[in-house]
Amino acid sequence: MTQDTKLILFFIWVVIAMLISTGGLILIIRWYHREVNRVKKQQKTSQNTATSTTKKK
Repeated sequence: MTQDTKLILFFIWVVIAMLISTGGLILIIRWYHREVNRVKKQQKTSQNTATSTTKKK
């Protein structure tokens, strides 16, 4: 293989590695936001039940 071919293959490998890592980061960010929204929803429901029980008194 010539030096040019090695260089082209290296840059293709770098681009593929960057795409994979970017995809992984996007998946992690989406999972994190899903977890945050789930916790916020649980906190809202627990606050709603706490306020409804205090109103009953």
